[in-house]
Amino acid sequence: WMPGWTGTQSDGTVLHGRIYEAWRLRPNTDPSTPNIAWEAQWGGRLSGVAESKGHYIDRYTTYRDRAYPALPTDPVKADLFEEKGWGAMATSIPIQPTLIKAADVQAGVIRNAMGLNVSKPGPGWRWPAQRSDGALTSLNPIQEGMRLRLPANYVAPSNLNPFVQMVIAAARDYGFVVTDHAANLAIRAEPAVSSLLPVPAYAALYGFPWGSLQVMATGSDTNPTP
Repeated sequence: WMPGWTGTQSDGTVLHGRIYEAWRLRPNTDPSTPNIAWEAQWGGRLSGVAESKGHYIDRYTTYRDRAYPALPTDPVKADLFEEKGWGAMATSIPIQPTLIKAADVQAGVIRNAMGLNVSKPGPGWRWPAQRSDGALTSLNPIQEGMRLRLPANYVAPSNLNPFVQMVIAAARDYGFVVTDHAANLAIRAEPAVSSLLPVPAYAALYGFPWGSLQVMATGSDTNPTP
C-alpha cells in the first residue's frame, strides 16, 4: 500500500495512492521462467486509491477490451493500466481499505467499512463488486458486493468484549461489504490484530447482533448511496 504515490493520466488527471495485492503469492519455481522471482494465482494493482470508486476499473485496456498481456506502448498508459477483473478477492474490491488494522484496535475505533466473507453467497453480484464467485444456489440471499449495516441508533450492550463493541460501532457507522466467499462467516484483519484481541480469536465476535443487520440500497459509481 503506497499512500504517497502519485501518477498523472494522459488527460492530466492526477491520481493519488496505489495498492498492490496478490492471492497465493509464492516464489517462482518454474525453471523455464528464471527471470521471474515471484508468482501469484491472481492479484492486482489499483492506482488512484483516493479517486477510486471502491473497485478495480478498466483503464487503458488495449487487447480485446483488456490490456494484459498486450501492454500499452505509451509508458504513462503502461504504468497506469488496470482491469476491472483484477484483485485478490473475487469481487474486484481491494482488500486494504476494508481491513481492520492493528492501529484501529490500539486506538479503540475502526474508521472504515469492513470486508465480510460469507459461505456460499448467492449467484450474481452487486455494486461495488465487479465480479463474483458466488455459489449457484438460490438458497442464500446474500450476494457478493452487498452492503450491510446496523441501524444508526444501535447501541452495543456494555457486557460485550471491547473488540466486538468496536466492530458493532463500525458496522453502525460504516457498515460491511461482502467481499468474498469463505468456508465460514469471517471479517478480515491484519495478522497483528490477533495478538491484540482481549479474548481468544474464536470468541472475538461473540454477541455481535447479526440478526439486526440491514441491507443497504445498491449504489453505482455515479450514485453510491441512493
